[in-house]
Amino acid sequence: MQVYLYDVFKIYKILKTIEQNPGITTNKLISNLRYGRGSTIWHLNRLHELGYIGRLEDDNTNVPYYYKKPKIHILTPKGKEFLKDLEKIIPAIEEIMGLS
Repeated sequence: MQVYLYDVFKIYKILKTIEQNPGITTNKLISNLRYGRGSTIWHLNRLHELGYIGRLEDDNTNVPYYYKKPKIHILTPKGKEFLKDLEKIIPAIEEIMGLS
């Protein structure tokens, strides 16, 4: 599997947004980041599978019983450590991508 710098940067932005907004819903996260829905959900699923984020149903949302309740996201301790590691390399990635 190839990993692109853009994906590393995107994962960083996802984790950073969750860190800054614990309990953020998937839709709000996608809206804040302005990334494509499909790829963002793919990254969220992968981060959850690897134990970097936790996902819970938002019990505070009033939706009809036949709708799925929105998911809220939090960083796990493993995710917090991973984010610290990413913060060390992100300035170099931003420079390479011309974002700095």
